[in-house]
Amino acid sequence: MTAEPGELTIHRAWRHAQISGDLSAAKVAKDAADEVDARYHADMNASREDARKAIADAKAKAAKAKIKPQVDKLWSSELAALLAPLDEALGRWMLNLALEAKDGRLP
Repeated sequence: MTAEPGELTIHRAWRHAQISGDLSAAKVAKDAADEVDARYHADMNASREDARKAIADAKAKAAKAKIKPQVDKLWSSELAALLAPLDEALGRWMLNLALEAKDGRLP
């Protein structure tokens, strides 16, 4: 069975329209996904900035804090390794705060 002369052209035109529609839908979906991704990364960057500021503020307080001598007795290489990402001054201040806690509440 052979196709009539105009049939092949109609089929190609229909297929071209179908593919064009699929590509348009895919572009719309990609654009929407890119927008969601951009908003997510903006939120994450803002959150990171808030965390950096909070840690910097805590480090400033730690540098000025009066640390109990008891902290030096309790400080160990294990605690230093555990709290290394914060730095030693902040780690010691956190231990000091834990020692000052009453009924499980930090001062």
